[in-house]
Amino acid sequence: MRQVSIIAVAIATLAGCKKKEPAAPPPPPPPAVDAAPITVDAAPVAVDAGDPEAAARQGKRTGLGAADEVPEVVVEALIAAIAEGKVPAARFVDPAEGYLEHIIMPGAMEKADPDVIKRHCGAKAATRFTDDAKTLMREQAEGKKDPAYVDHELICSNEFLATADPTFGARPDPAGGDAPVGGTPWKYALCRSGGAGEYDANYELLFAPDATRGVRVVGMLTWEGGMNPDAVWPDFAKDALKVGACKK
Repeated sequence: MRQVSIIAVAIATLAGCKKKEPAAPPPPPPPAVDAAPITVDAAPVAVDAGDPEAAARQGKRTGLGAADEVPEVVVEALIAAIAEGKVPAARFVDPAEGYLEHIIMPGAMEKADPDVIKRHCGAKAATRFTDDAKTLMREQAEGKKDPAYVDHELICSNEFLATADPTFGARPDPAGGDAPVGGTPWKYALCRSGGAGEYDANYELLFAPDATRGVRVVGMLTWEGGMNPDAVWPDFAKDALKVGACKK
Protein backbone atom coordinates (compact mmCIF):
# COMPACT_ATOMS: atom_id res chain seq x y z
CA MET A 1 0.00 0.00 0.00
CA ARG A 2 2.86 2.33 0.83
CA GLN A 3 4.52 1.38 -2.42
CA VAL A 4 1.42 2.43 -4.35
CA SER A 5 1.44 5.79 -2.59
CA ILE A 6 5.08 6.35 -3.48
CA ILE A 7 4.36 5.61 -7.13
CA ALA A 8 1.39 7.99 -7.12
CA VAL A 9 3.49 10.77 -5.64
CA ALA A 10 6.20 10.17 -8.20
CA ILE A 11 3.68 10.37 -11.05
CA ALA A 12 2.23 13.61 -9.62
CA THR A 13 5.71 15.05 -9.31
CA LEU A 14 6.51 14.22 -12.91
CA ALA A 15 3.23 15.78 -13.99
CA GLY A 16 4.04 18.95 -12.09
CA CYS A 17 7.46 19.15 -13.73
CA LYS A 18 6.02 19.01 -17.27
CA LYS A 19 6.90 22.20 -19.15
CA LYS A 20 4.07 24.58 -19.98
CA GLU A 21 3.50 25.68 -23.59
CA PRO A 22 4.82 29.25 -24.10
CA ALA A 23 2.14 32.00 -24.40
CA ALA A 24 1.49 33.54 -27.82
CA PRO A 25 3.51 36.72 -28.40
CA PRO A 26 1.54 40.01 -28.17
CA PRO A 27 0.49 41.63 -31.48
CA PRO A 28 2.97 44.15 -32.90
CA PRO A 29 2.26 47.81 -32.12
CA PRO A 30 0.63 49.91 -34.88
CA PRO A 31 3.04 51.75 -37.15
CA ALA A 32 4.10 55.14 -35.87
CA VAL A 33 2.37 58.16 -37.44
CA ASP A 34 4.32 61.36 -38.02
CA ALA A 35 2.14 63.96 -36.38
CA ALA A 36 4.46 66.84 -37.20
CA PRO A 37 2.72 69.57 -39.28
CA ILE A 38 3.58 69.80 -42.96
CA THR A 39 5.77 72.81 -43.52
CA VAL A 40 4.80 75.23 -46.31
CA ASP A 41 7.33 77.56 -47.85
CA ALA A 42 5.74 80.93 -47.20
CA ALA A 43 8.62 82.93 -48.57
CA PRO A 44 7.58 85.62 -51.12
CA VAL A 45 7.96 84.81 -54.77
CA ALA A 46 11.36 85.89 -55.98
CA VAL A 47 11.46 88.92 -58.26
CA ASP A 48 13.63 88.93 -61.35
CA ALA A 49 16.64 90.98 -60.40
CA GLY A 50 16.86 92.11 -64.00
CA ASP A 51 13.45 93.83 -63.85
CA PRO A 52 13.74 96.83 -61.52
CA GLU A 53 10.17 97.95 -62.28
CA ALA A 54 8.75 94.63 -61.03
CA ALA A 55 10.87 94.95 -57.91
CA ALA A 56 9.65 98.52 -57.34
CA ARG A 57 6.03 97.39 -57.54
CA GLN A 58 6.23 94.24 -55.42
CA GLY A 59 3.96 94.44 -52.38
CA LYS A 60 3.04 98.08 -53.02
CA ARG A 61 -0.45 99.57 -52.93
CA THR A 62 -1.81 100.53 -56.36
CA GLY A 63 -4.96 102.49 -55.48
CA LEU A 64 -7.11 99.67 -56.85
CA GLY A 65 -8.08 98.18 -53.47
CA ALA A 66 -10.43 99.97 -51.11
CA ALA A 67 -12.06 103.20 -52.22
CA ASP A 68 -9.66 105.19 -50.04
CA GLU A 69 -6.52 103.16 -50.77
CA VAL A 70 -3.50 105.42 -51.14
CA PRO A 71 -1.25 104.16 -53.96
CA GLU A 72 2.48 103.78 -53.50
CA VAL A 73 3.16 103.14 -57.19
CA VAL A 74 1.44 103.96 -60.48
CA VAL A 75 0.30 101.00 -62.59
CA GLU A 76 -1.35 100.67 -65.99
CA ALA A 77 -4.47 99.10 -64.46
CA LEU A 78 -5.14 102.30 -62.51
CA ILE A 79 -5.22 104.35 -65.72
CA ALA A 80 -7.62 101.82 -67.23
CA ALA A 81 -9.87 101.98 -64.16
CA ILE A 82 -9.99 105.78 -64.37
CA ALA A 83 -10.81 105.63 -68.08
CA GLU A 84 -13.66 103.20 -67.36
CA GLY A 85 -15.02 105.32 -64.51
CA LYS A 86 -14.30 102.64 -61.90
CA VAL A 87 -11.93 104.95 -60.02
CA PRO A 88 -12.65 108.69 -59.85
CA ALA A 89 -9.94 110.83 -61.41
CA ALA A 90 -10.49 113.52 -58.78
CA ARG A 91 -8.81 111.30 -56.16
CA PHE A 92 -5.47 112.07 -57.78
CA VAL A 93 -5.90 115.75 -58.61
CA ASP A 94 -4.54 118.42 -56.28
CA PRO A 95 -6.87 121.44 -56.61
CA ALA A 96 -3.97 123.79 -55.90
CA GLU A 97 -1.92 122.39 -58.80
CA GLY A 98 -4.56 121.46 -61.38
CA TYR A 99 -3.73 119.46 -64.50
CA LEU A 100 -1.27 120.34 -67.26
CA GLU A 101 -2.07 119.88 -70.93
CA HIS A 102 0.85 120.29 -73.34
CA ILE A 103 0.29 119.29 -76.98
CA ILE A 104 3.19 119.78 -79.39
CA MET A 105 2.02 118.37 -82.72
CA PRO A 106 3.19 120.71 -85.52
CA GLY A 107 2.25 118.27 -88.29
CA ALA A 108 3.67 117.91 -91.79
CA MET A 109 2.02 120.93 -93.38
CA GLU A 110 3.96 124.05 -94.33
CA LYS A 111 2.20 125.98 -91.58
CA ALA A 112 2.67 124.21 -88.26
CA ASP A 113 -0.27 123.60 -85.99
CA PRO A 114 0.00 125.78 -82.88
CA ASP A 115 1.06 124.29 -79.58
CA VAL A 116 -1.57 123.84 -76.87
CA ILE A 117 -0.31 124.84 -73.43
CA LYS A 118 -2.97 124.85 -70.68
CA ARG A 119 -3.38 124.29 -66.98
CA HIS A 120 -6.84 123.06 -66.04
CA CYS A 121 -8.08 124.06 -62.58
CA GLY A 122 -11.15 123.13 -60.57
CA ALA A 123 -13.48 120.44 -61.91
CA LYS A 124 -11.91 120.79 -65.37
CA ALA A 125 -8.71 119.18 -64.08
CA ALA A 126 -10.35 115.84 -63.26
CA THR A 127 -12.38 115.97 -66.47
CA ARG A 128 -9.27 116.47 -68.58
CA PHE A 129 -7.44 113.69 -66.73
CA THR A 130 -10.32 111.31 -67.40
CA ASP A 131 -10.37 112.26 -71.09
CA ASP A 132 -6.63 111.68 -71.39
CA ALA A 133 -6.91 108.30 -69.65
CA LYS A 134 -9.57 107.33 -72.21
CA THR A 135 -7.26 108.46 -75.01
CA LEU A 136 -4.44 106.28 -73.71
CA MET A 137 -6.63 103.20 -73.48
CA ARG A 138 -8.21 103.82 -76.88
CA GLU A 139 -4.82 104.24 -78.55
CA GLN A 140 -3.58 101.04 -76.89
CA ALA A 141 -6.61 99.12 -78.12
CA GLU A 142 -6.10 100.42 -81.66
CA GLY A 143 -2.43 99.48 -81.58
CA LYS A 144 -3.22 95.90 -80.59
CA LYS A 145 -5.37 95.39 -83.70
CA ASP A 146 -2.25 94.86 -85.78
CA PRO A 147 -0.60 91.65 -84.51
CA ALA A 148 2.50 92.30 -86.60
CA TYR A 149 3.29 95.61 -84.93
CA VAL A 150 1.97 96.86 -81.61
CA ASP A 151 2.26 100.56 -80.90
CA HIS A 152 0.87 102.78 -78.16
CA GLU A 153 1.27 100.11 -75.51
CA LEU A 154 0.88 101.88 -72.16
CA ILE A 155 3.89 101.34 -69.91
CA CYS A 156 4.31 102.97 -66.50
CA SER A 157 7.66 103.47 -64.79
CA ASN A 158 8.19 104.16 -61.09
CA GLU A 159 11.97 104.41 -61.38
CA PHE A 160 12.11 107.95 -59.98
CA LEU A 161 9.16 107.84 -57.59
CA ALA A 162 11.30 107.08 -54.55
CA THR A 163 14.62 108.47 -55.77
CA ALA A 164 14.74 111.83 -57.52
CA ASP A 165 15.77 112.12 -61.15
CA PRO A 166 18.72 114.56 -61.04
CA THR A 167 18.20 115.66 -64.65
CA PHE A 168 14.44 116.30 -64.68
CA GLY A 169 13.67 119.03 -67.21
CA ALA A 170 17.28 119.38 -68.33
CA ARG A 171 18.08 120.90 -71.71
CA PRO A 172 20.81 119.97 -74.16
CA ASP A 173 24.04 121.77 -73.40
CA PRO A 174 24.12 124.87 -75.64
CA ALA A 175 27.91 124.59 -75.68
CA GLY A 176 27.62 121.19 -77.31
CA GLY A 177 28.55 119.06 -74.31
CA ASP A 178 27.22 115.54 -73.92
CA ALA A 179 25.65 116.11 -70.50
CA PRO A 180 22.33 118.01 -70.31
CA VAL A 181 22.19 121.17 -68.24
CA GLY A 182 19.66 122.93 -66.03
CA GLY A 183 17.98 119.87 -64.57
CA THR A 184 16.10 119.95 -61.27
CA PRO A 185 16.14 116.86 -59.02
CA TRP A 186 12.51 115.71 -58.80
CA LYS A 187 10.54 112.60 -57.93
CA TYR A 188 7.90 111.32 -60.32
CA ALA A 189 6.27 108.36 -62.06
CA LEU A 190 5.68 108.33 -65.80
CA CYS A 191 3.21 106.40 -67.96
CA ARG A 192 4.18 106.46 -71.61
CA SER A 193 2.35 105.47 -74.79
CA GLY A 194 4.73 105.59 -77.74
CA GLY A 195 3.64 106.11 -81.33
CA ALA A 196 4.53 104.00 -84.34
CA GLY A 197 6.79 106.53 -86.00
CA GLU A 198 7.15 110.02 -87.40
CA TYR A 199 4.13 112.33 -87.01
CA ASP A 200 2.40 109.85 -84.70
CA ALA A 201 1.61 111.08 -81.21
CA ASN A 202 3.64 110.14 -78.17
CA TYR A 203 1.77 110.46 -74.86
CA GLU A 204 3.48 110.88 -71.49
CA LEU A 205 1.33 111.07 -68.36
CA LEU A 206 3.21 112.46 -65.37
CA PHE A 207 2.59 111.82 -61.64
CA ALA A 208 4.32 113.14 -58.53
CA PRO A 209 4.43 111.86 -54.93
CA ASP A 210 1.77 113.35 -52.68
CA ALA A 211 1.59 113.12 -48.89
CA THR A 212 -2.22 112.96 -48.90
CA ARG A 213 -3.06 111.10 -52.12
CA GLY A 214 -0.03 108.86 -52.40
CA VAL A 215 0.49 110.18 -55.92
CA ARG A 216 -1.06 113.12 -57.73
CA VAL A 217 -1.43 113.50 -61.45
CA VAL A 218 0.55 116.40 -62.90
CA GLY A 219 -0.60 116.34 -66.52
CA MET A 220 0.09 114.90 -69.94
CA LEU A 221 2.61 115.86 -72.60
CA THR A 222 1.68 114.93 -76.16
CA TRP A 223 4.41 115.35 -78.72
CA GLU A 224 4.95 114.42 -82.31
CA GLY A 225 7.03 111.43 -83.32
CA GLY A 226 10.21 112.46 -85.08
CA MET A 227 10.80 115.40 -82.77
CA ASN A 228 13.63 115.50 -80.27
CA PRO A 229 12.09 114.92 -76.82
CA ASP A 230 14.74 117.23 -75.36
CA ALA A 231 13.05 120.02 -77.30
CA VAL A 232 9.61 119.54 -75.73
CA TRP A 233 10.23 118.19 -72.23
CA PRO A 234 11.98 121.21 -70.60
CA ASP A 235 8.96 123.53 -70.94
CA PHE A 236 6.58 120.85 -69.70
CA ALA A 237 8.88 120.17 -66.75
CA LYS A 238 9.10 123.88 -65.97
CA ASP A 239 5.31 124.07 -65.66
CA ALA A 240 5.23 120.83 -63.67
CA LEU A 241 7.59 122.32 -61.09
CA LYS A 242 5.38 125.35 -60.43
CA VAL A 243 3.71 125.24 -57.03
CA GLY A 244 0.16 126.40 -56.32
CA ALA A 245 -0.49 127.57 -59.87
CA CYS A 246 -4.28 127.14 -59.53
CA LYS A 247 -4.43 129.26 -56.38
CA LYS A 248 -3.55 132.42 -58.27
